[in-house]
Formats: sequence, structure tokens, C-alpha cells
Amino acid sequence: MIENFNQTIKDVQSIKILPTILDVIVQSTGLGFAVVAKVTSKKWVTCAVKDNLEFGLVPGDELDIKTTFCRDVRRTNTLVVIDHVNEDEKFCNNPIPIQYGFQSYISVPIVLQNGTFFGTLCALDPSPNKLNNSKVIGMFTAYAELISFHLDAIEKLRLKDLEIQKKDFLLESFDFVSSHDLQEPLRKIQMFTSVILEKNCETLKSETIRCLNSIKNESQRMR
Repeated sequence: MIENFNQTIKDVQSIKILPTILDVIVQSTGLGFAVVAKVTSKKWVTCAVKDNLEFGLVPGDELDIKTTFCRDVRRTNTLVVIDHVNEDEKFCNNPIPIQYGFQSYISVPIVLQNGTFFGTLCALDPSPNKLNNSKVIGMFTAYAELISFHLDAIEKLRLKDLEIQKKDFLLESFDFVSSHDLQEPLRKIQMFTSVILEKNCETLKSETIRCLNSIKNESQRMR
């Protein structure tokens, strides 16, 4: 597994509804392979996959970005959809379908709420398929947006977690100060009030004695 993408893969894997999404995709379209991939300018990394074709990819596996249409999806931020490679004027001579042995293919961008390109939701099959229509494209687009929503929620929870950890650290620091740095001044308050009471008990007014005893008792409570 590529170390720099470990957390990203864990985040995607933590989306509980994702296996259902991939199942629905392959069942409703007839495509044998569906995947969520993290795509950068240099990397294509599998994050979640439904593989009925025994394609062999598992989360953490990487493809050469140059051998994927996802590089074009990332560059243009638009989907790529092919019903039948051999009959498609644009893609019939492209080496990518030949390399991976597919005839039908769709790749939709996953864009986070802050506008950052995350990756793609892709599916393919060795057989031709009717994918270039509003129903299929709408389904893939909706699922890509749902994945984006979950990834954003995960990131917000992570930031909130860091905020809580920071506050916990401040509380621990305060606890340390209160239990260590303040002990000595409190001890001296008790000591000096005791000395005053012992040495001046006969000359002090009752009200003064009462106040000194109160100071002594309250400092003990603080300790």
C-alpha cells in the first residue's frame, strides 16, 4: 500500500454505504468492474473496488496514471463515457482500452466541496454497454456527489477531533499548573496564617481570627 495514501484509503473505506453503491452500479449497468480511485497529477490509487471480472485490483493498488482516462477527467474535470470502444471514433484507436481489455467505460469526477479534485468513480466491462445516457450518467454523478459529501464530513470530523485534542491538552496543562505550580503558594498561605494565629492569638480581635481561619480553610480547599 502506498504510504502517502493510507489515510485517504482508510477514509474511503470508512464510508459504510460505499459497498452498496458499487454493488448497485454493477447490478444496474451490467458492468463487471467498479472502482473509486484517488487521482493526482502523478498517481492513480485504488481506494474501493467491486470486481466481478477478477481484474485483480485491491485497495492500495496503483495504476500508471498515463494508462488511465482518469488523467483526462482530472485535467478537464469532465466525465469520460464510452458505449463501445470499437465503434467510437474518438477512442477506437486509443491504446488504453486495448491494454485493459474493455469495450464499455465510464469515469466521473469526484470533487470535494472546497473545489478540490479528489478522484474518480469508474466502471468498465469487456462487453459494449449503453452508458452514454442521462439515466446512467445521472446515477454516477449522484453517487460521486454522495461520496464527496461523506469525504467532506470525514474531514470536518477530523478537524473537530483535532480541536478537541487541543482543548484537552490545554485542560491538561491547566491541571498541571493547578496541581503543581499553585501548591507552593497555597502552602505558604496556610503556613503564614497559622503562624499569625499562633503568635498573636491573644492580641487579635475575634473577627480577625475568624477571617484568618477562613483564609486558612479556603486555601486548604483549593489544594
